[in-house]
Amino acid sequence: MIVVCSHWLVKSIFSGVCRQVHLTCSASEWM
Repeated sequence: MIVVCSHWLVKSIFSGVCRQVHLTCSASEWM
């Protein structure tokens, strides 16, 4: 259970970082 939760947390953080980077790249592309 703990492993699943921590895996989900890592996956969530990783996808959040990827989304942030993608938005930043898109924003700089528009500029």
